[in-house]
Amino acid sequence: MKKPKLEGPWLLSIDSSTGTLAVGLSSGPKTVAQVTVDHGRTHATVIMDAIGMVLELGRIEPAVLDGLVAGRGPGSFTGLRIGLATVKAMALALSRPVVAVSSLAGLAWPAAVEGLEVWAVIDAGRQQVYCCRYRPAGDGIEPLCPEQVLYPRQLVARTSNKSLLVGSGAVKYRDYFRKELGDRAVFASGPLNSIQPVALACLGWRKWSRQGPVEGDEIAPVYLRRPDAELPREAMTPAAGG
Repeated sequence: MKKPKLEGPWLLSIDSSTGTLAVGLSSGPKTVAQVTVDHGRTHATVIMDAIGMVLELGRIEPAVLDGLVAGRGPGSFTGLRIGLATVKAMALALSRPVVAVSSLAGLAWPAAVEGLEVWAVIDAGRQQVYCCRYRPAGDGIEPLCPEQVLYPRQLVARTSNKSLLVGSGAVKYRDYFRKELGDRAVFASGPLNSIQPVALACLGWRKWSRQGPVEGDEIAPVYLRRPDAELPREAMTPAAGG
C-alpha cells in the first residue's frame, strides 16, 4: 500500500502508563487519527483493537509505518509493561525503529500556557504521585526538575510560583492542593488530565527529527520506584498530606 502524501515520517504512538490508553497515528507533526480508551479494564484486552482502529481510520497498513513512539512512563507498572511489550513486538515484526518519550511530558505539553509553570502529576498509588515541573519554552516545554515520585505535601513544598496542575494525581488531590497552595494552584480540566495521542505524536516527531530513533530493544520503562511487592510494609503507609 502506498503512503498518503503527507509530511512523514509515519509514526504510531502508544502510551499505557495511566488508566487511559492513548494510541495515535501521525505524519510528521500532523496527527491523522487518535483513540483513547478508559474503561477500567487492563489495557491488554483492548490495545490491539485500539491500534487496529487507528490504522483503519488513517487508511494505512502496519507495513506503511516508518516507526513507533512509546510512552516510557513513569506510571503503572502493569500498564507500562503492556504498552512497551506491544511496541517492541511491532518494531521487531516490522523491522522499524522506536523513539521513547516521557509520559509526564505528554501530559504537560498540551497544557502549557505562557506565564505559568506546569506540574504534570500522575497518581502513583500509596498516596504518592509521579511528577515533573515544566515551563513553556518556544513552541515546546522545558523540564525544571527531574522526574520524581513524591507525596503531595512534598510537591506543595516545591511550589513557589503560580502553577497549572494537570493529570490524574492533580485530580485525585485537587482539594488538598487547593487548600495548601491557594491562588498558586490552577487546575486543568477535562481531557487535559489524560495523556493525549496528539501530544505523544508531536513529542515523538520532534525527538525523531532531532535525535533519531533507536532499536526497539533499547527502550526501557521508567518506574521511579520498585513494585509494591518489593517494598517493606512500613514504607506503604505515610499520609498524603502529613
